[in-house]
Amino acid sequence: MSTKDEILKLANRELQEKGLHSLSFRELAASLGIKSSSIHYHFPQKDDLIQTLITEYRKSVFGGLKQMEGTVQPGRERLVLLVEMIGKSLESRQCTAGVLAAESAQISENAKDLVRAFFEELMAWIKAELSAMGKTDEDAQLLSSVILSAIEGSLMLDCFNKRSEKLNHVKQYIKTL
Repeated sequence: MSTKDEILKLANRELQEKGLHSLSFRELAASLGIKSSSIHYHFPQKDDLIQTLITEYRKSVFGGLKQMEGTVQPGRERLVLLVEMIGKSLESRQCTAGVLAAESAQISENAKDLVRAFFEELMAWIKAELSAMGKTDEDAQLLSSVILSAIEGSLMLDCFNKRSEKLNHVKQYIKTL
């Protein structure tokens, strides 16, 4: 794994577990056994690191969703798999985009735009799956917002409680749609 990839992996884990304040170049460097100048080489400013984290998180989430397309029928099953995929990948940590949204006062406008774009794209994906289930456009729009909010809220609560109980409740709810 390249130094840049190691930095991203550790920074993402720190962000998901401890929040934005944990992204100290000095502390990341110490944990990796490198100099902080090595981190600055790859990410001149903290904002560069944050923007890369959200971009890579987006690629990971939507890459996983893309893999479903050829094997899973659109609709309820894909929505359940979305929740399962998020649960497995985060292991009782918070969503990268969710952390950044919660701490939006601390990030740049460019980073905020990337976070907004992630959530808009995910909500559009959820809406398309609900439409495939026969929901009206209006109902699909409303439910996509509710489901995305439920996923993000359950991740926060499950991280706090150190178990995936609430995320499992979201999955059970989706199965009733």
